Amino acid sequence: MSYYIYKNNSSLWERTAQTDTQYFSLPLDVAVGDVIDFMVGDYYYFGNTPLHVTITTPETDPLLLATLGRQPWCHFFGDPVNVVNGNYTYDQTDLSIPTPGKPLQFTRFYNSRDTYAGPLGKGWQHNYNTFLTPNQDNSIAVYYPDGHTFVFTPGGEGYTRPPGCFETLDKNPDGTFTLTCKDQTKYLYNAEGKLARILDKNNNAITLQYDNTLLTAVTEPAGRSLQFTYDQDNHLTQITDPAGRTIVFTYENGNLATVQDLNGGITTYTYTSAGLAAITDPNGHTVAANTYDHQSRVIEQTDGKSNRTIFAYDPDNRKTTITDARGNTTTFYYDEKFRVTTIEHPDGTTNVYTYDDNHNQTSETDQNGHTTTYTYDPMGNQLTKTDPAPFNYVTTTTYDNQNNPTRIVDASGNAVDMTYDTDGNLQTVTRAVYGGVAITSFTYNDFGQVTSITNPNGKTTTITYDQYGNRESITDPLGNKTTYTYDILGRKLTETTPRGNVPGANPADFTWTYTYDENGNVLTVTDPLGHVTTNTYDLKGNRTSVTDPRNNTTTFTYDENDRLSALTNALNQTTTYTYDASGNLASVTDPKGRITTY
Repeated sequence: MSYYIYKNNSSLWERTAQTDTQYFSLPLDVAVGDVIDFMVGDYYYFGNTPLHVTITTPETDPLLLATLGRQPWCHFFGDPVNVVNGNYTYDQTDLSIPTPGKPLQFTRFYNSRDTYAGPLGKGWQHNYNTFLTPNQDNSIAVYYPDGHTFVFTPGGEGYTRPPGCFETLDKNPDGTFTLTCKDQTKYLYNAEGKLARILDKNNNAITLQYDNTLLTAVTEPAGRSLQFTYDQDNHLTQITDPAGRTIVFTYENGNLATVQDLNGGITTYTYTSAGLAAITDPNGHTVAANTYDHQSRVIEQTDGKSNRTIFAYDPDNRKTTITDARGNTTTFYYDEKFRVTTIEHPDGTTNVYTYDDNHNQTSETDQNGHTTTYTYDPMGNQLTKTDPAPFNYVTTTTYDNQNNPTRIVDASGNAVDMTYDTDGNLQTVTRAVYGGVAITSFTYNDFGQVTSITNPNGKTTTITYDQYGNRESITDPLGNKTTYTYDILGRKLTETTPRGNVPGANPADFTWTYTYDENGNVLTVTDPLGHVTTNTYDLKGNRTSVTDPRNNTTTFTYDENDRLSALTNALNQTTTYTYDASGNLASVTDPKGRITTY
């Protein structure tokens, strides 16, 4: 098949594709606002009527871009859907390995209103796929892993953050950038805007490696890595962890189609032109099914039990009406900044919210008319909370320049004081007690892990760690020592109680052992006497049975939404559970048929 673009009757571009779904980039001399003729076939010999197309830009409304993902000032309903912009959001952590600092993990994020198409296909991003780009006005757009975007504008000697953002962006002398979060985590971007490293407050580094534009490896401080593999379309096809386990991704028409987890279970994703239409879990259950309007807003959502929720948007009047599976209608009213100001419930009662310029919630009036108010510092830290009248109790909190709380005073005047080291690790907690003060103190290793805790009575517990940051031993104030071993993924293999750690003891006589499936679920627990407890799981990771050392088995079954529906004990006595359309527990029926309703 041949494809052509004409502008002012002149041929700009042509390509021959092997399939109808092959994608191409537009020529550089096509600009926003241009009207072009797009042709399929041969313009001269087949006489096809051209399709007139006006070039437009992707969504650039900073308010919408800021409310992709799950911002704290946004409200959600269902599985979940942003009640203001109709954006369907979804996230899934495919693996996570503990380290001395940030975990070595991989998390995917989907936003139905995100036009970005990257290594996981349209609408998808992952936790290492954060980047920044300069704009023509010298502002910098930072694209966050969950899909939202914040635009930093030039101001003074640096950049001014937008409302609702509490990160600080700095340009370094070598042209790189540093984004510092409230918790002092730093994201370091190279001169091309790609994420290069992640540093926690103790300078534990997650390092990213690239082959040209593609992320190929992510390495934690002790040297363990995730390896990334791609297809010819630059779609991510496989992640390999330090133990050789793999997560496998497949695609259809450029969309993420399936994900095979570490245990071989497959989750399937299907789409319409507007967005992600359905998610089917490894057990074959549909987790959520969405219907969208032409703006990629969810207008109908169906859960695994076929319960339907309807969304009706009225942006002219700044309200969204949602009807749940039981026919109950809830209306959300919002302001010009996409912040929900009133929720009108089915019974006519309301919740009312107000906000400051940084989108912090400054007051909340509940359905009984009781109002709680809040104040904040410029970094979004809550300074005061005032309870509803007539008591008006006030809780106050102060912070240091790293956003750590240093003093909390409750409504009765009781104070708790905290101090920190230069890295922001908690050193002391001081409380007033009768006749004096009670102080708890902490010490740390170079990785920021607690190595000792001294209680107010001066008694100390000590902790040691292995090279991967796993807790290796705990010794209580009496000298009783418990020890642990782990595999390369940080899963506990053995636990030896204090009696096995005294001189002359045989540790094996006092050791518990553990085994796991590929998803990290505990398969067996063996006590020091060799007695084994065994667990089984379904493809979703729900525990389906537990068999004790005497071979007594309890089984568990689940509904389409992974909620416990039946429990059968070793005597074959069954307790069943039902749920209402909102997912709340509705009834429990015991083995004698007695029903408790909720």
